[in-house]
Amino acid sequence: MPRRSRPSVSALPTLPLDAQYLSLFSLPTTQTALQPDDRFEQKIKLYVKPIVFGGDAGSEENIRWVSHEEHARLVKWWNEKHLSMKAHPDPE
Repeated sequence: MPRRSRPSVSALPTLPLDAQYLSLFSLPTTQTALQPDDRFEQKIKLYVKPIVFGGDAGSEENIRWVSHEEHARLVKWWNEKHLSMKAHPDPE
């Protein structure tokens, strides 16, 4: 298999965690100097109401910073809910 000169990078939302949403992602070509912020150390941004369920990505009230463990637990819970709703849609 030929070797690529640049590795490809992909993005996949954690919710819904579904391969159909896998997309190529372009890393920035310019160097950006990041500044650490101790308030977010060991934290991951979580949308309280996920976007796929109608949550607003631009609303500060919809954002919580959680530990890696809590993020994993909540992402698993929301994905199970999403799969359940997909399997049993509400009849309208």
